[in-house]
Order: sequence, then C-alpha cells, then structure tokens
Amino acid sequence: MGELAGKVAIVTGGSTLLGQKVVEGLQGAGAEVVVGDIAVADGEVLANRLGEGVRFVETDVADDAQLDRLVTEAVEAFGGIDLLVNMAAVYLDEGLETSREFHMLGRIGDPEEVADGVVFLCPDRASFIICTDLAVDGGYSALGPEEMGQPLTELLERMEASS
Repeated sequence: MGELAGKVAIVTGGSTLLGQKVVEGLQGAGAEVVVGDIAVADGEVLANRLGEGVRFVETDVADDAQLDRLVTEAVEAFGGIDLLVNMAAVYLDEGLETSREFHMLGRIGDPEEVADGVVFLCPDRASFIICTDLAVDGGYSALGPEEMGQPLTELLERMEASS
C-alpha cells in the first residue's frame, strides 16, 4: 500500500501532460483520483488506461455548476475528498511557443518532476503545509521571466537539435 492509500484526490486540469503525471503519481502513491478537465477525449483515455480508482468528469473550472458536479461525483464514487490539486489554467500566450524568457535551470521540467512535488505535499506527514503554492518551476518564479535572456523557443530548438 502507498502512503496515500485510502485518500481521494480531485485533480483539475488532469488531462494535460503535466496533469496526467500528477494523476499517475497520486494513483501510484495509493490514492483514488477524480480528474476534472475540459479535454474530454484525453481525460477518458487517461481514466481508461489507469483503470480502477481513477474517474474522469468533464469539468470547466470557470463554471460553478460543473465544479459542484465534479465534487458530487467524487464523493459518490469514493466517499469523500482528501486532496485537491489544481492543474487547470488559462494561458494568455502561446504555451510552448511563448516569447517569454525561460527559467534559471535552462531546461523544461519533466512532468514527473511536477508530479513528485504534488505527491510530496499529500501524505499525512505534510499535514501542516496548507493553503500555499509550491512553485515547481525550476526557479522561474524566483528569478523572474526577464532575467535569463533566453527565449523558450531557442531553448526548445537547442534541445531538439541535441536529441
């Protein structure tokens, strides 16, 4: 049994690349997971691939009625909610094609690295860490987007050329 056995998590935005790794990490630690996302096809594939203990509920986090349905379905399916992970976001730029500068590690973080940060906060031994954001961003938020002088597109091109 994992250290999250008996826990129930909701992961909004769980159909994305990063969100899927968080769902996998939580399930791997023993939690049952309800995924809420607007990306229906990806969410259904994820839930089917992971099987028992993972459910998908189409959810737009901007719609309170859909959030209510997500919570209700989690409680009905698994008996409660212990963990809430918000991976849902609205991007005002072009995602990986953004012109914003990159962060201090000079690389894109692996989705597993983000999942590890989320799972770290979930066990009972982290019970006093609440109502906080954990920036799993390689130092980007501490340094600021303008300080590195290296556009993300240049970094991606270098990474693709070396692989």
